Amino acid sequence: MVLLLTPLVAGLTAYFLPLYTAEKNSSITYTAMQEVAFDCPAVASFGVENWGNDGYARYCQEGGIKHGAWEAWQDGFRNIEGGFVNGEEDGEWSVFDSGGKLLRTVMYHQGKAVEEPHALSDDSI
Repeated sequence: MVLLLTPLVAGLTAYFLPLYTAEKNSSITYTAMQEVAFDCPAVASFGVENWGNDGYARYCQEGGIKHGAWEAWQDGFRNIEGGFVNGEEDGEWSVFDSGGKLLRTVMYHQGKAVEEPHALSDDSI
């Protein structure tokens, strides 16, 4: 009987384990995100949305349009931070590795990259 159930259990584990892992990572990510301050201007409201496989993005918005700070979190770490002006990427955007080390930056103006991504070397930090 055990031999007959082994493929069934393996199949169920293969199906449910990614769902459980995603839910667990999502919970860890949400908790980590909540531990880091994030403020919106008085005239803006705060929003959170799903991002990536099991992450979240948090942002400021005015009238339903992203305006102000924006961050993406996944696997318990902040991966990207930047800002929006009237719904378009604007200013410096930064990408981080899972340990929080800055990997690269890019400048945006009115939703378009105005500078090629700048990858940081160990010498520039």
